[in-house]
Amino acid sequence: PDQSRWTECPALFKFQTDGAFVTGVNRFTLHHWAHQPFDDQYQPGMSFSHYGVHFSRFQTWFEPGKAFFQYVNRCQFLLQQGEEVVDGLSLDKETSVCDVITSHDFVKDTTRVENGQIVLGSGRRYYYLSVPGADAYQLKPKGDAMLPEVAEKLLRLVQAGAVVVSTNKPSKSPSLKDYPECDSRVQTVAKELWGSGRYAKRLFASEAAAIKDLGLEPDCIVPIGVKALHRRAGEADLYFVVNRTAARTHARVSFRITGRQPELWQAEDASVMDAPVWEQVNERTSVQLDLGPKQSVFVVFRKEAKRGAQPAELAAIPVGADWHVTTENGKPILCALNDLTAQVRYSDGKTKQVQVAGTRQTPLAGKWQVAFTPKLGEPFTLDFPELQDFSKHPENRVRYFSGAAVYRKELKLDALPENEGVVLDLGAVYDIASVRVNGGEKQVVWYAPFRLDIGKQLKAGTNVLEIEVVNTWANAIIGDERIPADFSTKPNWSGQFITAYPSWFLKHQPRPSARKTFTIPANYYNAESQPLSAGLVGPVRLLFQKGVNL
Repeated sequence: PDQSRWTECPALFKFQTDGAFVTGVNRFTLHHWAHQPFDDQYQPGMSFSHYGVHFSRFQTWFEPGKAFFQYVNRCQFLLQQGEEVVDGLSLDKETSVCDVITSHDFVKDTTRVENGQIVLGSGRRYYYLSVPGADAYQLKPKGDAMLPEVAEKLLRLVQAGAVVVSTNKPSKSPSLKDYPECDSRVQTVAKELWGSGRYAKRLFASEAAAIKDLGLEPDCIVPIGVKALHRRAGEADLYFVVNRTAARTHARVSFRITGRQPELWQAEDASVMDAPVWEQVNERTSVQLDLGPKQSVFVVFRKEAKRGAQPAELAAIPVGADWHVTTENGKPILCALNDLTAQVRYSDGKTKQVQVAGTRQTPLAGKWQVAFTPKLGEPFTLDFPELQDFSKHPENRVRYFSGAAVYRKELKLDALPENEGVVLDLGAVYDIASVRVNGGEKQVVWYAPFRLDIGKQLKAGTNVLEIEVVNTWANAIIGDERIPADFSTKPNWSGQFITAYPSWFLKHQPRPSARKTFTIPANYYNAESQPLSAGLVGPVRLLFQKGVNL
C-alpha cells in the first residue's frame, strides 16, 4: 500500500518482475486491471483501494508503459520454452536446490530412468531424487512413515540405476488403507532398499554426498547480488541472469556448458549479439557480463563456438569506473565513461593492457521549451530557463501537474562525431521518458539509468531533441485535496475513503467544485500531503563514447 498510492510506475515493477522470473514464474496475471465503467472525465477512476497496484487505461503512463509490457512478453516467451533445468527432485518437501513433486503425483507419474537420470513423464530430467525426513503429509518430522506405493516405486527406480537421497528408513505407512498389510509392504521394501547393502552406490544419506559421488558441478555459478535460472529447449540452453542490486556490476558467470557460443539476448529491445568476453575452461563456459542496476539478460547457447582467441576476462582501474564491452561489426569494443586502464586476458593465455580515454561529455543546459498536456485539463506551454523538479515550481499548474510534458531543445552539431557513439543521458527522470530525435521514432526508457544511444538519429547541423516525460497521478490528486471536497468521505488507514457517489456524479451534472480528479473509492491523500518529484530533473548530457578495439 505504501508504494501503490497512484505512485507506481514500470520502474517500480521491474524488481518484483525479475525476482519472479528468476524463481521460475513465467506467466503473469495483472492484479488488478480495474474496468472503468464511467465517463472518461472521471479519472483516475475506479480502483481496488489498497489491493494490488493500479492498472487501467486511465494510467498516466499507459502508452509509454507498453515498453515494460513488451519486456515482460519477451521474457515470458523465452522462459516458457522447453523445461527448467534443476539437478535434483525432492519428494513432498522443498529443499534449496531441488524441484518438488508430491507423493501423489510421484506415484501417478510415468517416471523412468535413462542413463542414470530420473526422467518424469513431462520430459524433465534430474540427477537424483531426494526424500527428506517427513511423511507424505509432512506431519512426522522423524520421517519413519512412507506410503507403500512410494517405497516400492523408489526401489524400482534405484534398481533401474537412479540415485536416491534418503536420511531415514521407513517402518510404516501414514495411511490406514489395507492396514496392516500396508505396513508390511513398507517394511519389506525398507529391508531390501535400506537394509540389504546392495545399493550403496545409489542410496546416499545426504545431497552433498550424492552430488560428490556423481561428480556434479554447479549448473551456474554467479557472484553475490546476481541470480540465474536455466531452461533447456531442444538443443538450446538459455539462462536468465539478473542483477538484483542497484549498482552496475561486471559479473563473471560460469555455466556448465561446453563447445557452444554464448549469445546475449536483451528482452528490453530484442537485440542479440555474441558475448564479447568469454572463455571455455574445464568443460565450463565463463562469460563476463556488464549489467546495469537491476538489469537482466538472457545468455543463450545454441550454436557451435567460434574458433580462435577472444577476450576472456577484463579488469579495469580505477575500480568502480563506469565501463562496458559491446561489439561492432563482430569485434569487441571497450567503452568507458571515465579514464581507465584495462588489463585484458585472452582465451589463449595472452594478455594486453589498454588505455581508454573517458567519454567526452556535453551538458545540454540552459533553456528548454516544455509543452504540458495534463491528463485532465487544458494543455499549456512554458519556457524553463533550466530544468526544474515540478514539485518545486512556483506555479500550481506545474507543481500539481500529472500527465505528459514534452521538453524541446535544438542541438547544433558542426559535424557528426567520427568513430564515436553518442549516448543521451537524461539524469533523474520522474517517472518514464520517451525520446524523439529529428521527428524519428520514439525510444522509451523506463528505469534508471535513463540512457539511450541516439547516434544514428543525429545529423550535421541543427537537430531537434524532444523528450516526453510522464509522471504519475499522485500530484494532481494531492493538488485537488487543497480544494474542499464535493463528495462525502471518511478517514481510512489508506487515506480518504468515499462514502457514497455524489449526486452531481449520479445525475451527470457539472461538477460543483474546481477539482478535476475523481478516485473511487480511495485517494490516499489529504490537504497536508506534499507533491512528489516530477518531470525531467537531469542533468541532461550527451556522452560521446570512443571505444577501444580489444
